[in-house]
Amino acid sequence: LIFPCFWKIQVKNDFQKIVQLGLQYIRKSSQNNNLESIIYYISLLINGKIIPQDFDQAEIYLDKIKEANDPRVFVLLGKICRKKKKFKKALKYFKEGMKIGNLECGYYYAKMAFLGEGSKKFNKKAISFFLNSRANFTI
Repeated sequence: LIFPCFWKIQVKNDFQKIVQLGLQYIRKSSQNNNLESIIYYISLLINGKIIPQDFDQAEIYLDKIKEANDPRVFVLLGKICRKKKKFKKALKYFKEGMKIGNLECGYYYAKMAFLGEGSKKFNKKAISFFLNSRANFTI
């Protein structure tokens, strides 16, 4: 017989072990310059839900992959600036990403325009960006 409170503790402990194992894998892959792992790790550092938020560490990893010319770099840089409340700089990164066709940048640019972050509210323009990113989105 397993008591419910013990089961919750066990699940939490197992989850912590799995997260730590996953982070070890991501760090090892990052050392081998695996771009996908580095980008995923940076997004975890920015988000701060699974591991503690650390913009400085995220920026260090971003410096490593800037030369890769991956359009997702603009999304990550924009997200960092937005979380730091540097809205104009975030808009700049999202706009640069939009120019090279990154739909996620278009989404965030539209969201910030709609909310009036970094500029006046542009509801009509924001809605057109939302519709454009949705129309071009493929699974």
